Amino acid sequence: MVSSKSGPRSGESRYLEYRRQDDVKTLPQHLETTKQLEAQLPLSVAYAHYVELLAQQEQVLSTAADLTAFDWALENNRFPNLNKINLTPAAHGILFKPLYPTPAFRALPYGFNYPLPRGWPAGQQDDRSPYEDWDHDGSKHKWRGFLHVPSSLARQGSTRLQELILDGNQVWSGLTCGLFHASEPCAEYDNLVSVITKPGFTTLRLSLMVCSMSSKHYLAFRNGRLKQALDTDLRSFFLETDEECSPEQVSLRSYRGLDHFVPFRSIFPIDAWKSLAHVGLSRFVVKQQDLLSFLAAMPQTLRSVELSFLWYLRGTGNYRDLLFGIRDELGWEKRPAKPRLLIRYESASMLAGRAIWLEDELNDFLYNGGENPYIDPSSPDSLADDALNPVVVRDGFGKEKDVFEPRFERPYDSPDKLIQLGILKGWDED
Repeated sequence: MVSSKSGPRSGESRYLEYRRQDDVKTLPQHLETTKQLEAQLPLSVAYAHYVELLAQQEQVLSTAADLTAFDWALENNRFPNLNKINLTPAAHGILFKPLYPTPAFRALPYGFNYPLPRGWPAGQQDDRSPYEDWDHDGSKHKWRGFLHVPSSLARQGSTRLQELILDGNQVWSGLTCGLFHASEPCAEYDNLVSVITKPGFTTLRLSLMVCSMSSKHYLAFRNGRLKQALDTDLRSFFLETDEECSPEQVSLRSYRGLDHFVPFRSIFPIDAWKSLAHVGLSRFVVKQQDLLSFLAAMPQTLRSVELSFLWYLRGTGNYRDLLFGIRDELGWEKRPAKPRLLIRYESASMLAGRAIWLEDELNDFLYNGGENPYIDPSSPDSLADDALNPVVVRDGFGKEKDVFEPRFERPYDSPDKLIQLGILKGWDED
């Protein structure tokens, strides 16, 4: 339901207030949000505009006009400089802050408060949508853009496309991993493989919905279909999932006896990536030694690595020890171009899109004798829980950022320090 200034607040506007947390209200990003909330259209006007937009969308979907236009443009070379395609259910971002400033978003009335659509199945922070079997009746049609775009690209004899992004992790969505254990032959799988193995293709970013896949031993990663699809000389590859936590944290007894670990060499064709410059993993279950072996196999062309929101199976490592392993065992400091490392880490807010970013501090530790950003779990200063959070980041290391709010950026530090910097409200302020 669309709200008005005088009517009840919508869930979206309450969510914006929740995202503000204990910040000072006069920070620039919050002032802009407040102005839009105060400028909301009357309920009747906003609702009429919303209904009009829905009608326009329905006409496009029912006639497949967008797909027809896309095919015509490809076939007639109307995209001569097309080198990147991003399929995402997260384009609307959060209220008043779409991820992309496209003409359609710029045309929305100032202060337009509306329910945010997600183009693919999407869950919530504490209620993830389970992955769906690709063969299940009607399931694949929920990923409309993915059904069509790779198919159109695969039909082209050649394209200039270099980069394909299948996004969605910001809103707990993505492509269902069911695609990678669908019955064979699978046209959609074949089309994806055709696109990423075309000459000149370099970059794949893959967001997968895997929630509940742990109960099936992560079949989509074990059966070799993903590895086969990636068996091409990529320059950049990033895999992220919507995994909520380590399967070992699930209280169901039936989960505890399952083998949740899949070796990286079973998933990724490391030997085929002769020219890889960037590799990234996010929300994945790992063992530290297997991860180090994976990184050790990377070619000399490697320039950057991201290892974000990883869970280490109990007793197999943690981020702090991983950093020592990277520094002491991989020999990166001897390379002409030293790979840069990025780790995003869950912040205390637990908000979608918001995280601690460690980058400069990591590279200072790896190459310049800097301090390990993670506290020794045996230290009296450590608040770590061996089961849920084996190591924590030191205050004063890293930055807290938000993918939905580019102006949200602050040092990761103690509340007292953030109060002193004028970012958080004082302890005695409402």
